[in-house]
Amino acid sequence: MVTRSGGPVYLQVADALRAEIREGRYQPGDLLPSVERLRATWQTSHRTIRAAVEQLRTEGLVVSRQGVGTQVREQKVSRRLTSDMTVQGMLRGWYRAVERQGLRPVSETRVRQEPCPAKAAEFLGVGEGAEVWVRDRVMRIEGEPPELLATSYFPLWVTEQAPRLRDPGQGGQITWLEEAFGPLYWHDVITARMPDPRERDLLDLAQGVPVVIVNGPTFDQEGRALTHIVMVVASDRLELSYQYGNVPADS
Repeated sequence: MVTRSGGPVYLQVADALRAEIREGRYQPGDLLPSVERLRATWQTSHRTIRAAVEQLRTEGLVVSRQGVGTQVREQKVSRRLTSDMTVQGMLRGWYRAVERQGLRPVSETRVRQEPCPAKAAEFLGVGEGAEVWVRDRVMRIEGEPPELLATSYFPLWVTEQAPRLRDPGQGGQITWLEEAFGPLYWHDVITARMPDPRERDLLDLAQGVPVVIVNGPTFDQEGRALTHIVMVVASDRLELSYQYGNVPADS
């Protein structure tokens, strides 16, 4: 019920709709009532109802599609565990996490040569603007929106010893690096921010949904940085779960 002391009316309506979504009255894919029906239910203006729906859209709970209406968003989230990454690396760990759920991972790859940006150059120990090979991937579960974007930068000397890295038609870059350079290890730096317009479009993110950023080089046993990866993760679709400390072996 809308009350004068309950704060802005549009937020009271949004709170009530949010509660109904979380209690299961509206399931993922269900349409919310029309603006006209919600207006009649709450005895308020069209403008107030639209503001309430926009609040839920900003929170990533609903999505509006022209000609369809406002639908409750699927909140299914994949979880990538520490065990998925053990001697796996970030990319291979994602594939393993998806397959562990009985799902099919799909990626679209683009390869190019270009000057190295400053941050990747710092991690790789090369000069800013030095020519590097770049592998861009859009990664998803089959039939679902993308979960993450992955961009890897490779010094030219690395691709000379692992030439398949330059082929967008072949996957398995960690395997190729292992074949050329032996056992690998990784150093990931994790931050979060709001997506830029390109990222929001590629990941099909609702307004207000942040992304998790994973930056990190891959090293061989001599401590040489073989590649630097930047991963942009849709925070409402993929969780990163870690265990650390004295974890029992059978955990």
